[in-house]
Amino acid sequence: MICNSAYVVQTQVISMSNRPFHAGKELRPIFRPIFNSSNCFDDMRDSKLYDWRHKDELPSKPFIRNLGQICFNVIREEFSEYDPRLEDQRMNHLHFELRKPLFLKATFDGQTQADGKAFIHFYPSGYIVIHLAIALKQQQNLQSLNSLHQAIRETRPMRSDSRWIWSSRLGTGKLPKIVELIRENIYQSLYTNFSTSNKHNHWHSALKLITTYDAKRVANRFFKGKYDLFNLWPHGHSDYSDEYLLSSKQGVACGLSPYRSRHSALRFFWRISDLYEFVILKSHIYDDYAEFLRSEIANLKDFRLSTLRKLTREDMSQFSVYDPQIPQYFAALDRHIRSAKPFYRRIYSSISSGTGFDEHREKVKKLVNEWEAEVKQWEHGLSVLWKKVISPLRSILRLG
Repeated sequence: MICNSAYVVQTQVISMSNRPFHAGKELRPIFRPIFNSSNCFDDMRDSKLYDWRHKDELPSKPFIRNLGQICFNVIREEFSEYDPRLEDQRMNHLHFELRKPLFLKATFDGQTQADGKAFIHFYPSGYIVIHLAIALKQQQNLQSLNSLHQAIRETRPMRSDSRWIWSSRLGTGKLPKIVELIRENIYQSLYTNFSTSNKHNHWHSALKLITTYDAKRVANRFFKGKYDLFNLWPHGHSDYSDEYLLSSKQGVACGLSPYRSRHSALRFFWRISDLYEFVILKSHIYDDYAEFLRSEIANLKDFRLSTLRKLTREDMSQFSVYDPQIPQYFAALDRHIRSAKPFYRRIYSSISSGTGFDEHREKVKKLVNEWEAEVKQWEHGLSVLWKKVISPLRSILRLG
Protein backbone atom coordinates (compact mmCIF):
# COMPACT_ATOMS: atom_id res chain seq x y z
CA MET A 1 0.00 0.00 0.00
CA ILE A 2 1.26 3.46 -0.85
CA CYS A 3 0.27 7.07 -0.28
CA ASN A 4 1.91 9.37 -2.79
CA SER A 5 0.57 12.65 -1.44
CA ALA A 6 -1.81 14.11 1.09
CA TYR A 7 -3.68 17.40 1.03
CA VAL A 8 -6.01 18.57 3.78
CA VAL A 9 -8.44 21.48 3.95
CA GLN A 10 -9.47 22.67 7.41
CA THR A 11 -12.66 24.76 7.27
CA GLN A 12 -14.41 27.01 9.77
CA VAL A 13 -17.73 28.81 9.31
CA ILE A 14 -18.12 32.12 11.17
CA SER A 15 -21.62 33.49 11.78
CA MET A 16 -21.79 37.27 11.64
CA SER A 17 -25.11 37.31 13.51
CA ASN A 18 -27.63 34.98 15.16
CA ARG A 19 -29.36 34.37 11.82
CA PRO A 20 -28.82 35.13 8.11
CA PHE A 21 -29.17 38.64 6.64
CA HIS A 22 -28.48 40.43 9.93
CA ALA A 23 -24.76 41.17 9.61
CA GLY A 24 -25.15 44.19 11.87
CA LYS A 25 -25.16 47.98 11.90
CA GLU A 26 -21.52 48.13 12.97
CA LEU A 27 -20.27 47.26 9.48
CA ARG A 28 -18.01 49.83 7.88
CA PRO A 29 -19.76 51.61 4.96
CA ILE A 30 -17.58 50.01 2.28
CA PHE A 31 -18.77 46.50 3.29
CA ARG A 32 -22.48 47.30 3.61
CA PRO A 33 -23.21 46.78 -0.13
CA ILE A 34 -21.98 43.20 0.27
CA PHE A 35 -23.92 42.19 3.37
CA ASN A 36 -26.81 44.66 3.65
CA SER A 37 -27.94 45.05 0.04
CA SER A 38 -30.32 42.72 -1.78
CA ASN A 39 -28.50 43.74 -5.00
CA CYS A 40 -25.03 42.96 -3.65
CA PHE A 41 -23.53 41.56 -6.85
CA ASP A 42 -24.83 44.47 -8.93
CA ASP A 43 -23.74 47.01 -6.32
CA MET A 44 -20.25 45.48 -6.21
CA ARG A 45 -19.77 45.17 -9.98
CA ASP A 46 -16.48 47.09 -9.77
CA SER A 47 -15.07 44.29 -7.62
CA LYS A 48 -15.66 41.59 -10.22
CA LEU A 49 -12.51 39.83 -11.37
CA TYR A 50 -12.49 38.26 -14.82
CA ASP A 51 -8.85 37.21 -15.03
CA TRP A 52 -6.78 36.01 -12.05
CA ARG A 53 -3.60 36.93 -13.94
CA HIS A 54 -4.56 40.60 -13.74
CA LYS A 55 -2.02 42.03 -11.29
CA ASP A 56 -3.33 45.54 -10.71
CA GLU A 57 -5.54 46.35 -7.75
CA LEU A 58 -9.23 46.77 -8.56
CA PRO A 59 -10.50 50.37 -8.49
CA SER A 60 -13.30 49.84 -5.97
CA LYS A 61 -11.91 47.90 -3.08
CA PRO A 62 -13.25 46.47 0.08
CA PHE A 63 -9.93 45.69 1.72
CA ILE A 64 -9.03 43.36 4.60
CA ARG A 65 -6.05 44.74 6.49
CA ASN A 66 -2.86 42.69 6.08
CA LEU A 67 -4.74 40.17 3.91
CA GLY A 68 -5.64 42.08 0.77
CA GLN A 69 -8.52 43.02 -1.44
CA ILE A 70 -11.91 41.33 -1.67
CA CYS A 71 -13.27 40.52 -5.11
CA PHE A 72 -15.94 38.45 -6.82
CA ASN A 73 -14.50 35.80 -9.11
CA VAL A 74 -16.65 35.73 -12.23
CA ILE A 75 -15.00 32.49 -13.41
CA ARG A 76 -16.80 30.04 -11.12
CA GLU A 77 -16.96 26.29 -10.81
CA GLU A 78 -19.99 24.78 -12.54
CA PHE A 79 -21.58 23.91 -9.19
CA SER A 80 -21.85 27.60 -8.22
CA GLU A 81 -24.34 29.17 -10.59
CA TYR A 82 -26.09 32.53 -10.30
CA ASP A 83 -29.89 32.34 -10.02
CA PRO A 84 -31.43 35.48 -11.63
CA ARG A 85 -34.90 34.53 -10.28
CA LEU A 86 -33.95 35.46 -6.73
CA GLU A 87 -35.19 38.90 -5.67
CA ASP A 88 -32.49 39.02 -3.02
CA GLN A 89 -29.11 38.32 -4.64
CA ARG A 90 -27.62 37.42 -1.24
CA MET A 91 -29.53 34.12 -1.38
CA ASN A 92 -27.32 32.85 -4.20
CA HIS A 93 -24.72 30.28 -3.16
CA LEU A 94 -21.97 32.63 -4.28
CA HIS A 95 -19.32 34.47 -2.33
CA PHE A 96 -16.76 37.22 -2.42
CA GLU A 97 -13.21 36.20 -1.55
CA LEU A 98 -9.69 37.39 -0.95
CA ARG A 99 -8.11 38.22 -4.27
CA LYS A 100 -4.92 36.47 -3.18
CA PRO A 101 -4.62 33.79 -0.49
CA LEU A 102 -2.44 34.05 2.58
CA PHE A 103 0.58 31.74 2.20
CA LEU A 104 1.56 29.48 5.11
CA LYS A 105 4.56 27.27 5.89
CA ALA A 106 5.02 24.80 8.72
CA THR A 107 8.44 23.72 10.05
CA PHE A 108 9.69 21.31 12.68
CA ASP A 109 13.30 20.39 13.55
CA GLY A 110 14.51 22.69 10.79
CA GLN A 111 12.53 20.95 8.05
CA THR A 112 9.51 22.16 6.10
CA GLN A 113 6.63 19.89 7.00
CA ALA A 114 3.85 21.52 5.01
CA ASP A 115 2.98 24.40 2.72
CA GLY A 116 -0.46 25.95 2.71
CA LYS A 117 -2.78 28.76 1.76
CA ALA A 118 -5.60 30.45 3.64
CA PHE A 119 -8.63 31.16 1.47
CA ILE A 120 -11.42 33.32 2.91
CA HIS A 121 -14.96 33.41 1.53
CA PHE A 122 -17.46 36.14 2.37
CA TYR A 123 -21.08 35.09 1.87
CA PRO A 124 -23.45 38.09 1.55
CA SER A 125 -26.06 36.24 3.67
CA GLY A 126 -23.81 36.90 6.67
CA TYR A 127 -21.24 34.11 6.87
CA ILE A 128 -17.45 33.99 6.58
CA VAL A 129 -15.68 30.75 5.70
CA ILE A 130 -11.98 30.24 6.38
CA HIS A 131 -10.21 27.46 4.47
CA LEU A 132 -6.70 26.34 5.42
CA ALA A 133 -5.53 24.27 2.45
CA ILE A 134 -2.37 22.39 3.41
CA ALA A 135 -0.09 20.04 1.47
CA LEU A 136 2.12 17.70 3.49
CA LYS A 137 5.74 17.76 2.32
CA GLN A 138 7.90 15.24 4.19
CA GLN A 139 7.85 11.67 2.93
CA GLN A 140 8.02 10.31 6.48
CA ASN A 141 4.59 11.81 7.07
CA LEU A 142 3.22 9.52 4.35
CA GLN A 143 4.96 6.26 5.27
CA SER A 144 1.91 4.79 7.01
CA LEU A 145 -1.64 5.71 7.94
CA ASN A 146 -0.47 6.23 11.53
CA SER A 147 2.24 8.73 10.55
CA LEU A 148 -0.23 10.43 8.20
CA HIS A 149 -2.76 10.70 11.00
CA GLN A 150 -0.19 12.31 13.29
CA ALA A 151 0.77 14.82 10.59
CA ILE A 152 -2.85 15.74 9.94
CA ARG A 153 -3.34 16.36 13.66
CA GLU A 154 -0.69 19.08 13.34
CA THR A 155 -2.87 20.87 10.76
CA ARG A 156 -5.88 21.15 13.07
CA PRO A 157 -6.25 24.78 14.20
CA MET A 158 -7.99 23.83 17.44
CA ARG A 159 -4.93 21.99 18.83
CA SER A 160 -2.85 24.06 21.25
CA ASP A 161 -0.30 21.25 21.86
CA SER A 162 0.92 21.02 18.25
CA ARG A 163 4.66 20.88 17.58
CA TRP A 164 4.85 22.51 14.16
CA ILE A 165 5.65 26.21 13.91
CA TRP A 166 3.74 28.10 11.24
CA SER A 167 4.86 31.25 9.49
CA SER A 168 3.03 33.76 7.31
CA ARG A 169 3.21 37.46 6.61
CA LEU A 170 0.95 37.95 9.65
CA GLY A 171 3.49 36.41 12.00
CA THR A 172 4.99 33.18 13.29
CA GLY A 173 3.70 30.75 15.89
CA LYS A 174 1.38 27.82 16.52
CA LEU A 175 -1.48 27.45 14.06
CA PRO A 176 -4.18 28.66 16.53
CA LYS A 177 -2.27 31.94 16.85
CA ILE A 178 -2.11 32.39 13.06
CA VAL A 179 -5.84 31.72 12.76
CA GLU A 180 -6.59 34.20 15.52
CA LEU A 181 -4.55 36.84 13.67
CA ILE A 182 -6.56 36.13 10.51
CA ARG A 183 -9.85 36.58 12.35
CA GLU A 184 -8.69 39.74 14.12
CA ASN A 185 -7.71 41.35 10.83
CA ILE A 186 -11.06 40.41 9.30
CA TYR A 187 -13.07 41.82 12.20
CA GLN A 188 -11.05 45.02 12.48
CA SER A 189 -11.62 45.60 8.77
CA LEU A 190 -15.34 44.75 8.70
CA TYR A 191 -16.52 46.55 11.82
CA THR A 192 -16.26 50.04 13.25
CA ASN A 193 -16.56 48.44 16.69
CA PHE A 194 -14.00 45.67 17.05
CA SER A 195 -15.84 44.27 20.09
CA THR A 196 -18.63 43.07 17.80
CA SER A 197 -19.11 39.39 18.63
CA ASN A 198 -19.10 36.66 16.00
CA LYS A 199 -19.79 32.99 16.50
CA HIS A 200 -16.80 30.76 15.71
CA ASN A 201 -18.08 27.32 14.81
CA HIS A 202 -15.96 24.19 15.06
CA TRP A 203 -13.52 23.13 12.36
CA HIS A 204 -14.25 20.61 9.59
CA SER A 205 -11.63 18.50 7.81
CA ALA A 206 -11.49 17.39 4.17
CA LEU A 207 -8.66 15.07 3.16
CA LYS A 208 -7.34 14.18 -0.30
CA LEU A 209 -5.12 11.13 -0.64
CA ILE A 210 -3.35 9.91 -3.75
CA THR A 211 -3.17 6.34 -2.55
CA THR A 212 -3.73 2.63 -3.03
CA TYR A 213 -5.11 2.29 0.52
CA ASP A 214 -8.64 0.96 0.31
CA ALA A 215 -11.58 2.85 1.75
CA LYS A 216 -12.12 0.59 4.76
CA ARG A 217 -8.55 0.99 6.03
CA VAL A 218 -8.67 4.76 5.66
CA ALA A 219 -12.07 4.97 7.36
CA ASN A 220 -10.98 2.79 10.28
CA ARG A 221 -7.95 4.98 10.90
CA PHE A 222 -9.49 8.44 10.54
CA PHE A 223 -13.14 8.08 11.52
CA LYS A 224 -14.93 6.98 14.67
CA GLY A 225 -18.42 5.57 14.38
CA LYS A 226 -20.57 5.56 11.28
CA TYR A 227 -19.47 6.81 7.89
CA ASP A 228 -20.84 6.86 4.37
CA LEU A 229 -18.85 5.25 1.52
CA PHE A 230 -19.42 6.51 -2.01
CA ASN A 231 -17.80 4.83 -5.02
CA LEU A 232 -16.99 7.77 -7.27
CA TRP A 233 -17.13 5.71 -10.45
CA PRO A 234 -19.71 2.91 -9.88
CA HIS A 235 -19.99 2.15 -13.59
CA GLY A 236 -16.31 1.55 -13.98
CA HIS A 237 -13.30 3.55 -15.13
CA SER A 238 -10.14 1.83 -16.28
CA ASP A 239 -7.78 3.99 -14.22
CA TYR A 240 -10.03 5.44 -11.53
CA SER A 241 -12.32 2.52 -10.64
CA ASP A 242 -11.05 2.31 -7.03
CA GLU A 243 -11.58 5.99 -6.19
CA TYR A 244 -13.91 6.71 -3.30
CA LEU A 245 -15.34 9.35 -0.98
CA LEU A 246 -15.80 8.79 2.75
CA SER A 247 -18.05 11.09 4.78
CA SER A 248 -18.62 11.21 8.52
CA LYS A 249 -19.25 13.68 11.32
CA GLN A 250 -15.45 13.96 11.67
CA GLY A 251 -15.03 15.12 8.08
CA VAL A 252 -14.59 13.74 4.58
CA ALA A 253 -11.76 11.81 2.92
CA CYS A 254 -11.28 11.33 -0.80
CA GLY A 255 -9.07 8.49 -2.04
CA LEU A 256 -7.86 9.13 -5.61
CA SER A 257 -5.88 7.03 -8.04
CA PRO A 258 -2.08 7.33 -8.43
CA TYR A 259 -2.79 7.38 -12.18
CA ARG A 260 -4.23 10.87 -11.89
CA SER A 261 -2.06 13.87 -12.61
CA ARG A 262 -1.46 16.27 -9.73
CA HIS A 263 -3.55 18.96 -11.44
CA SER A 264 -6.44 16.60 -12.18
CA ALA A 265 -6.50 15.25 -8.62
CA LEU A 266 -6.41 18.70 -7.02
CA ARG A 267 -9.08 20.14 -9.30
CA PHE A 268 -11.39 17.18 -8.71
CA PHE A 269 -10.86 17.37 -4.96
CA TRP A 270 -11.75 21.07 -4.86
CA ARG A 271 -15.06 20.23 -6.50
CA ILE A 272 -15.67 17.78 -3.65
CA SER A 273 -14.61 20.46 -1.18
CA ASP A 274 -17.05 22.95 -2.71
CA LEU A 275 -19.89 20.51 -2.07
CA TYR A 276 -18.64 19.86 1.44
CA GLU A 277 -18.54 23.60 2.10
CA PHE A 278 -22.13 23.85 0.87
CA VAL A 279 -23.26 21.11 3.28
CA ILE A 280 -21.51 22.50 6.35
CA LEU A 281 -22.66 26.04 5.56
CA LYS A 282 -26.27 24.85 5.32
CA SER A 283 -25.83 22.94 8.58
CA HIS A 284 -24.60 26.06 10.38
CA ILE A 285 -27.43 28.17 8.95
CA TYR A 286 -29.93 25.67 10.36
CA ASP A 287 -28.08 25.60 13.70
CA ASP A 288 -28.08 29.40 13.95
CA TYR A 289 -31.79 29.59 13.21
CA ALA A 290 -32.49 26.82 15.74
CA GLU A 291 -30.67 28.77 18.46
CA PHE A 292 -32.54 31.90 17.48
CA LEU A 293 -35.90 30.12 17.57
CA ARG A 294 -35.12 28.61 20.96
CA SER A 295 -34.41 32.00 22.52
CA GLU A 296 -37.44 33.64 20.88
CA ILE A 297 -39.76 30.86 22.09
CA ALA A 298 -38.58 31.51 25.65
CA ASN A 299 -39.14 35.27 25.20
CA LEU A 300 -42.59 34.66 23.76
CA LYS A 301 -43.59 32.47 26.69
CA ASP A 302 -42.17 34.89 29.29
CA PHE A 303 -44.06 37.78 27.73
CA ARG A 304 -47.34 35.86 27.70
CA LEU A 305 -47.00 34.82 31.33
CA SER A 306 -45.91 38.25 32.58
CA THR A 307 -48.58 40.30 30.78
CA LEU A 308 -51.85 40.62 32.70
CA ARG A 309 -53.75 42.52 30.02
CA LYS A 310 -55.15 41.05 26.82
CA LEU A 311 -52.49 40.62 24.15
CA THR A 312 -52.73 42.72 20.99
CA ARG A 313 -51.42 42.53 17.45
CA GLU A 314 -48.97 45.28 18.34
CA ASP A 315 -47.44 42.93 20.90
CA MET A 316 -46.59 40.56 18.08
CA SER A 317 -44.42 43.15 16.33
CA GLN A 318 -41.76 43.02 19.05
CA PHE A 319 -41.06 39.36 18.35
CA SER A 320 -38.98 38.23 15.39
CA VAL A 321 -39.72 34.54 15.58
CA TYR A 322 -40.62 34.50 11.93
CA ASP A 323 -38.38 36.13 9.36
CA PRO A 324 -39.79 35.76 5.81
CA GLN A 325 -36.25 35.71 4.38
CA ILE A 326 -35.41 32.49 6.22
CA PRO A 327 -37.78 30.10 4.39
CA GLN A 328 -36.93 31.85 1.12
CA TYR A 329 -33.23 31.25 1.78
CA PHE A 330 -33.78 27.60 2.72
CA ALA A 331 -35.79 27.14 -0.48
CA ALA A 332 -33.08 28.85 -2.58
CA LEU A 333 -30.38 26.56 -1.17
CA ASP A 334 -32.53 23.50 -1.86
CA ARG A 335 -33.16 24.64 -5.44
CA HIS A 336 -29.45 25.21 -5.88
CA ILE A 337 -28.56 21.59 -5.25
CA ARG A 338 -31.57 20.26 -7.18
CA SER A 339 -30.39 22.17 -10.25
CA ALA A 340 -26.86 20.68 -10.05
CA LYS A 341 -25.69 17.88 -12.33
CA PRO A 342 -26.67 14.35 -11.21
CA PHE A 343 -23.07 13.47 -10.31
CA TYR A 344 -22.84 16.44 -7.91
CA ARG A 345 -26.25 15.65 -6.43
CA ARG A 346 -25.10 12.10 -5.64
CA ILE A 347 -21.96 13.39 -3.94
CA TYR A 348 -24.02 15.95 -2.03
CA SER A 349 -26.38 13.20 -0.87
CA SER A 350 -23.46 11.06 0.33
CA ILE A 351 -21.83 13.94 2.22
CA SER A 352 -25.16 14.98 3.76
CA SER A 353 -25.83 11.44 4.92
CA GLY A 354 -22.37 10.85 6.35
CA THR A 355 -22.09 14.20 8.13
CA GLY A 356 -25.58 14.00 9.63
CA PHE A 357 -27.09 17.05 7.93
CA ASP A 358 -30.65 15.85 8.58
CA GLU A 359 -30.04 16.17 12.32
CA HIS A 360 -29.62 19.93 11.91
CA ARG A 361 -32.81 20.16 9.89
CA GLU A 362 -34.73 18.03 12.40
CA LYS A 363 -33.61 20.36 15.19
CA VAL A 364 -35.36 23.27 13.46
CA LYS A 365 -38.45 21.14 12.80
CA LYS A 366 -38.71 20.30 16.48
CA LEU A 367 -38.41 23.94 17.50
CA VAL A 368 -41.06 25.02 14.97
CA ASN A 369 -43.41 22.52 16.59
CA GLU A 370 -42.50 23.87 20.05
CA TRP A 371 -43.17 27.38 18.78
CA GLU A 372 -46.62 26.33 17.58
CA ALA A 373 -47.34 24.68 20.93
CA GLU A 374 -46.61 28.01 22.63
CA VAL A 375 -48.77 29.87 20.09
CA LYS A 376 -51.76 27.72 21.02
CA GLN A 377 -51.64 29.31 24.48
CA TRP A 378 -52.45 32.74 23.01
CA GLU A 379 -55.92 34.12 22.23
CA HIS A 380 -57.56 32.55 19.20
CA GLY A 381 -57.19 35.52 16.85
CA LEU A 382 -53.50 36.00 17.56
CA SER A 383 -52.91 32.27 17.38
CA VAL A 384 -54.36 32.21 13.87
CA LEU A 385 -52.05 35.05 12.81
CA TRP A 386 -48.99 33.31 14.24
CA LYS A 387 -49.83 30.13 12.33
CA LYS A 388 -50.18 32.03 9.08
CA VAL A 389 -46.73 33.56 9.32
CA ILE A 390 -45.07 30.22 10.12
CA SER A 391 -46.76 28.23 7.35
CA PRO A 392 -44.11 28.98 4.66
CA LEU A 393 -41.38 27.69 6.98
CA ARG A 394 -43.41 24.56 7.73
CA SER A 395 -43.74 23.98 4.00
CA ILE A 396 -39.99 24.27 3.40
CA LEU A 397 -39.30 21.86 6.29
CA ARG A 398 -41.97 19.49 4.94
CA LEU A 399 -44.05 19.64 8.08
CA GLY A 400 -47.30 19.77 6.15
